[in-house]
Amino acid sequence: MNKREQDKNQYRKYLLFIILVILTVSLLRFLLNPNPPSQKSINENNDTVTLQHQQTRHTRDQLLTGQKQKEDKENDSDSIELFKGIYIKKTHDCDRPIEPKSVEHLRDAVIALNSGHIPEVYIFEITNKLTLNIISPQLSRDKWQPLVERLELGIAIYRNRFDLTLNRHYDFNMVVVSKVDEYKAFLDSLNIHLPNSSGVYIHDTNTYVVSYTENEVDELINVAVHESTHRLNHVLIGKMTRYLNEGLAKAFQHIKRVKITLDEQGGKTLHWEWDGYSKDTQIMSIGSLFNSESGWDLESPTIHQLYYSAFKFVQYFFSPALSPTLKKQLQSEAHNKCDIIDNHEEIFQTASDEHDPIFENWAQL
Repeated sequence: MNKREQDKNQYRKYLLFIILVILTVSLLRFLLNPNPPSQKSINENNDTVTLQHQQTRHTRDQLLTGQKQKEDKENDSDSIELFKGIYIKKTHDCDRPIEPKSVEHLRDAVIALNSGHIPEVYIFEITNKLTLNIISPQLSRDKWQPLVERLELGIAIYRNRFDLTLNRHYDFNMVVVSKVDEYKAFLDSLNIHLPNSSGVYIHDTNTYVVSYTENEVDELINVAVHESTHRLNHVLIGKMTRYLNEGLAKAFQHIKRVKITLDEQGGKTLHWEWDGYSKDTQIMSIGSLFNSESGWDLESPTIHQLYYSAFKFVQYFFSPALSPTLKKQLQSEAHNKCDIIDNHEEIFQTASDEHDPIFENWAQL
């Protein structure tokens, strides 16, 4: 073999060695991290929310943070364990203490729902201060992604438009019940009787329950968004007027689409659209809406009108020009989480002065 052929063989061996090294490194990376971190950003008014979900591989710091949160819950005398790793705690100091008996009843009802077995739970880390636990999820994990994204959106809007942020870590616990009759029986077992509902937020355990009818995934997500917003309102705002609470829940339930646009300076703006919820329903007077606190009976003949009017009210005040007025009202509620603030003078004046055709009849008290 001449020197030239020896050099070629040496070169081939060297090249083969490099390829083997690259393949080995790639294989090791895959084995150590089969699901590379997947991060998602939502941007509104140049403020970014970056979130990493439970199904991605966490960094060491994130794992330590999660472990610390778990230890904090276990050592917190106010926390009561519902299932392994899932705890229930009262939200604000002025809330009624969580009764162990209430948690026990909820646990028994969920186990009975699952034929005597501990239910499956999907865990999503929405932010580093909010964990969503979906108990007895009924659907595959990927089907819940729209709920995760819409919760991210809600948190971003509350933060950027109304300056409301989470001040510590919170668990959002949601139980999913298939079939209407099982849902009603589940609520009955908790001594809750709401025959016409498809979702309910239970303050006694800071847990919400939603019903699922087979193949109606979009409706399930909408109801889950609605009840998740009630939980978020309880956390961020505390006690609040019913029309605002329901109006906000309906608003986030009926956000249709989100898109992000860039301006010439590189700034980003978040946009959303509303669907055609109850367009034919007549809006009630603003005075009737403000005085509706005791009228939210699901069997009332005006309940659909109430929900629609509350939704249109909040939708109206979501506009950039009017949102500072709504922000002021929500901030007043949030600064005193233990009482309902029912001073609506500024909001009423704004709604009366603006001659939007939708609200012309609201000035007629």
